[in-house]
Amino acid sequence: MGRVVAIGGGELDTTQRINRHALALTGKQTPNLLFISTASRDAEGYIAGIQKTFEALGCTVESLRLVSGMSTEEEIDRLLTWADVIYVGGGDTIFMMDVWKQHKLDHKLREIYAADRAVLMGLSAGAICWFDCGHSDSLSFRNTENWNYCWAEGMLDIFHMAYCPHYDESGRESFDAMLHEKDMDGLAMENNTAFVQMGNTQYYIRSDENAQAYRLHYTDGVLHKRAVDFADMDRIERILQMETLFDRLQKNTPEDIIADNALEILKQYQSSGQWLEDYEADERGELPVGLKRGVLSQDGLYNFLSEIE
Repeated sequence: MGRVVAIGGGELDTTQRINRHALALTGKQTPNLLFISTASRDAEGYIAGIQKTFEALGCTVESLRLVSGMSTEEEIDRLLTWADVIYVGGGDTIFMMDVWKQHKLDHKLREIYAADRAVLMGLSAGAICWFDCGHSDSLSFRNTENWNYCWAEGMLDIFHMAYCPHYDESGRESFDAMLHEKDMDGLAMENNTAFVQMGNTQYYIRSDENAQAYRLHYTDGVLHKRAVDFADMDRIERILQMETLFDRLQKNTPEDIIADNALEILKQYQSSGQWLEDYEADERGELPVGLKRGVLSQDGLYNFLSEIE
């Protein structure tokens, strides 16, 4: 299984913390980010905002313009292969998926997920697309004065759930009643929250401590809704960073290990007390199940550092 970060909504500045977490999932210092702007009809201002935001976070950024550009299949494949992160922007979900299917981009993204070749992320329409269907405002792009929320059907169905972004905004409460039509669970996410899939584990994060997200399902016609628990992003990112460094050192020769600054970083981590805090959090069951955490092994890191000494 691959890596997905589905953001419920928000602005580029308010979701910055979530964006940094998504980049951390790449395990790279300077990842390549591909922005797919189809849902906004390749709005240049949106493309410029993404480029500015993610270049400031250390990314190299390119955009795939399927509406305003004349992208060949070869160019699409080149960009998808190049990307460490694929960010799908918000806008008209139904229009976006129609265009994707013309270019077989839906199949290509499923293949990327299955092979875990890149982190797949997005906001609003760019979050709905990873699920079976979504609570959508696509009709508002056709008639701005007289429209209702509808289902955006035929999404990638990587996660067999109905997804509702912007759940804290007016009108989105209609998702609760509309879900009764569906034989599946629902996931309703307020702005500045995100659903994360990393390998075999799923968890929730947020950049606003007051924001919430909910799992919903119907049983015998009765709606059941519960708030989700949010993971500690700082702790997860620290463990991911140390795990990456630990893996790197274990593949090196003794001479290379001594010359690698990762060794000093791991020594400081092990001796600073942060390692113990992370280990105890793991023992309390506070880390996502399935998170790679070999660096928290009681003997693994200690024995490795002792042997180097």
